[in-house]
Amino acid sequence: MTTLCFEAANGGISLNGAPFFFKGASYFGMESDICVPHGLWGGDASTTLADVAQILRSNGFNLVRLPLAVSAVVNNTLVDRNKIGNEKALLKSFQWKDLRYFDVLDYMVHEFQRFDLLVLLDAHVMHPGGDITPLCCDAGHEIPCFWGENFQAAGKYPVSLEVKQRLVYCPHVYGPAVAWQPYFNADDFPENMTFVWDTHFGLLKQRTDVPLVIGEWGGQHANPKDWQWQKRFAEYAQQIGVSGVVYWCVNPNGGDTDGLLCDDWRTPNTEAFQLLSCFTGTPLPPHPSC
Repeated sequence: MTTLCFEAANGGISLNGAPFFFKGASYFGMESDICVPHGLWGGDASTTLADVAQILRSNGFNLVRLPLAVSAVVNNTLVDRNKIGNEKALLKSFQWKDLRYFDVLDYMVHEFQRFDLLVLLDAHVMHPGGDITPLCCDAGHEIPCFWGENFQAAGKYPVSLEVKQRLVYCPHVYGPAVAWQPYFNADDFPENMTFVWDTHFGLLKQRTDVPLVIGEWGGQHANPKDWQWQKRFAEYAQQIGVSGVVYWCVNPNGGDTDGLLCDDWRTPNTEAFQLLSCFTGTPLPPHPSC
């Protein structure tokens, strides 16, 4: 097995001593009421983990972020195998025994590993089907932030870990398709967003040596204002030198955001992939031969 030694230092991330860039996408469902990734349920509008992995890998991705439900992890919740019917190999190996949360998670990690994709586990909600936003919404700030976007105090009160070279700031950033903010209506939109993003988190790149990885961002390409926002943010992320971006999301059923897959769960969303083509994930080192 290849040893992967990640370090966060000097404003960037390195893998085994070489600079590393994360290009990822969130694939949700494990945090939902069915406790398995969406789209694997079978039928015409569905997919497989291998197909998802192949599409991501062929477009320069090197990471999949999996939102999880904490109580499902703690209890290793029993899973309805009918909700993951496309994964025949998994179901065959559990034909005569219960299928549980960790069984699905372990299978997913190994499937993505076959395509040289890293997996980031995200403690997203407390309970399956729960909503994180009421717990994390930022209200009453002079320049309103989205949940997970306000890092303004980190410059004055920096986080210190006992284990060095492990800290990474991961802001979540969204545009007008997700929730309206007054600065989306500025006369100089989207150019005014540089000041907003700098204020919320971007100045940390100048004032600290902690790397930034955009933990969530996304939107809708059919919404003209939001599409402007997304294109401007892609430029901004490159300009300030982030160490990675994680797009929300793979799924076409995100509601207020597009998916990297279209509604049939198989056709790539060409607009979204084109937007993200300016980012390339660093390939993982080759597996040693046996």
